[in-house]
Amino acid sequence: MIINNDSIFYKIDGNIFPAKDLLYIDAIRHTAQIIDISYSRLVLTLLSEENNLQNELAISDGLSIVGSLNRLRALLEKAPNISHNLPWYKNYYHKIKIVKDIRDFLEHFDEKIQSQIENDNFTLGYIGWAELKDDKTIVTKILFSLRVKNSAVLKVINPTGKEFRWKLDHITFYINDSAINLSDMYYGLIEFINNYETYIKSKIINTI
Repeated sequence: MIINNDSIFYKIDGNIFPAKDLLYIDAIRHTAQIIDISYSRLVLTLLSEENNLQNELAISDGLSIVGSLNRLRALLEKAPNISHNLPWYKNYYHKIKIVKDIRDFLEHFDEKIQSQIENDNFTLGYIGWAELKDDKTIVTKILFSLRVKNSAVLKVINPTGKEFRWKLDHITFYINDSAINLSDMYYGLIEFINNYETYIKSKIINTI
């Protein structure tokens, strides 16, 4: 879990922070937990090959993560009572800025269908990832839910020189001409939340 049950998020005295601050803090916590759930479930889906709905389940969680990251981006843009120039805050915000264009494309894909057909693209996107086997070999895989033409060219993860944070890593969601590394976003979120919890604790100490 990104946020433990004993997290400072659950111990905030409502008298220490203004109501607006509390709302943003809780919204960021809530969104982070949704991303955590979706990513963990996506990993389990990609590891399993026994479910006939594997493709749909994976794409569904991929879409959920993109939407939640976009909500988090919007929250970080406007979160009050915290310097947006703090390195850890600014770095993660810039990391997830890419999701806005992807989310906007998905929200209006009905207007893009003809161009998608002409360009041989995939309206709902597809997912690629790399898996580190027990014998240290690396396997790259692709998963998609829509029909694809034989002439379609799908991008494949290049794991050369990349660190593996777990045996299944570098999960990437491809849509239109964009790609978003969901694993980087997830592990970056863990670091962000750790820093955010430390920040909240410091504000409480300074207030007491």
